[in-house]
Amino acid sequence: MRISLVGASTLCVLLFSGCGAVFTGYKGELGKYDTSYTKSECQDKFVDEKIKSGDDIILWSELGGSLKRKCKDYKTSNTYFDKAELHYKTDVDLENFGAKGAKVVGATLTNDNALPYEGNVFEAIMVNTYKGMNFMTLGDNKNARVEFNRALDRQRRAKNKFSKEIKKKIKKIKKKSKSSGANNKKSEDFVMQKYSEGLFRDFKAYPDFVNPFTTYMSALFFMSTKDYIKSRDLLKESIAMDPKNKVLKEDFKLVNRKLRRRDRNAKYIWFIYENGKTLKKKEFRIDLPIFLISSRVLYTGIALPTLEEQNSSYNFLNINGKPTKVISDMDRVVKTEFKIKMPMVVTRAVIRTIAKTVAQAEISDRNVYAGIAMGIFNAVTNKADVRSWVSLPKNFQALRVKNKGKENVIKDDKGEVLTSVFVPKNKNAIVFISSSTNSFFVLDKILF
Repeated sequence: MRISLVGASTLCVLLFSGCGAVFTGYKGELGKYDTSYTKSECQDKFVDEKIKSGDDIILWSELGGSLKRKCKDYKTSNTYFDKAELHYKTDVDLENFGAKGAKVVGATLTNDNALPYEGNVFEAIMVNTYKGMNFMTLGDNKNARVEFNRALDRQRRAKNKFSKEIKKKIKKIKKKSKSSGANNKKSEDFVMQKYSEGLFRDFKAYPDFVNPFTTYMSALFFMSTKDYIKSRDLLKESIAMDPKNKVLKEDFKLVNRKLRRRDRNAKYIWFIYENGKTLKKKEFRIDLPIFLISSRVLYTGIALPTLEEQNSSYNFLNINGKPTKVISDMDRVVKTEFKIKMPMVVTRAVIRTIAKTVAQAEISDRNVYAGIAMGIFNAVTNKADVRSWVSLPKNFQALRVKNKGKENVIKDDKGEVLTSVFVPKNKNAIVFISSSTNSFFVLDKILF
């Protein structure tokens, strides 16, 4: 990709004109939010200001929704999630492919932080899932049903559509680039090998764009509204993803008994535990072997995102002497989509690096000082995009116990009592427990 001296010089001027996250990245802002969320602060002014400024509305609406859900302000939580869903529909789902392509091509001269945040499929699915859970807690089953159906529909559509769209995007990016195809291919293979040797080693993915928690939580909702046929079908899907999971198999047996009009008077309590925080993105850098690009460069490197594991809160909860079991590993959900999208991210990064180094070499031939300035520009804009929904849990766990009309004692993974929950003997219940760190947890329940 040849870049003229004038064009490249214009890029260098950007270094001093301030382009926000193109130069600074998002690590600081996400860290500020993460601190507030972990400390369970309910003040959302910082998030609200971000949304009002039009800055990555999807991202900050998701983060705001999580914050308010943790603070049990379910109506405000859904207001945030509504904004996220609206922008998924208008800025992601309905935006024409040409417009998306133009944005992507524009980022090839700086970095992916120049692109508006479009989220991930698993994030969009969780927006509707959490909205459904919020409506359940508010006693609004009519709207809860709408949200769970939307989440399930988004999963189904994603499986058929999204992989094809990524391939189209990669083709569009490469078509816009006039760089040497051989160099691109060698560089991309080199980078992907690094991922294969590290992040994706021995990794077993979930089915593309499916979150087992959404399927399971939807099954519980439909069971709670006595739509046993739909609940059974969803539990069957869940078991297909995790055939050895005893929680899923026991609930499948239960719903079949209810369909046969057995066990309809027995009352149960489901405990849903959101444990810790899921993988977050961080930057890592690769210095490409110079022979892959050119022998005339002052700077050749690629900054790319990788995933960093975060700690569990309590590894499991012990309820009446029984441990909760993982029904959805969000780390695995996140990594599955990250792996699918990685070729697109790498392609952009490689084309960007080649474009910059070619420009730097051309400018250096004409003016050594301009070449140095271009080198500085290349170094400063070598930033990875680390934006993500950082407050999602590491995993979702579940346990069902028979409601005996007594206190249900909840202990942590070391046997220490955290709290107890009482549910009237004539009621079923779903108890939500969220703990991002073992110094704090939030509990709420739904009776039906």
